[in-house]
Amino acid sequence: MIRRDTRRDVSTMGHVRVEAGSGMIGEVVCGTLTIAGKYDGEATVFGAALILEGGTCRGSVRARSLEVPLGTSFVGRAHIGTMLEDDPLTFSDSPPVRSERDFSALTSPVKTVVATRLRRAGVMKAG
Repeated sequence: MIRRDTRRDVSTMGHVRVEAGSGMIGEVVCGTLTIAGKYDGEATVFGAALILEGGTCRGSVRARSLEVPLGTSFVGRAHIGTMLEDDPLTFSDSPPVRSERDFSALTSPVKTVVATRLRRAGVMKAG
């Protein structure tokens, strides 16, 4: 758990949680990630990543799944799906995509974002 502002890298196959009111800058490699505060960096998550309401994420996130509820801020690049080293979409050097879409019309307070839905919505372009 990250309970205060910190600048460091974290590598674990466990759970990393950035608590509300705290911030983290650095690279994270973990099993699961929850962001309730502010995170700025590159995250490689071999399980689920979740940005809680009021949370802020800047940078890139590679994860098996990503949940972005209403009231969160995500600016950067996301790759959702496989975590294979030979997958060009997983570890590409393409520039980040900035999305300023209004998600207030969504009926569910939490949405699971998957690459197919991002491509259909025009947020993410296919390789």
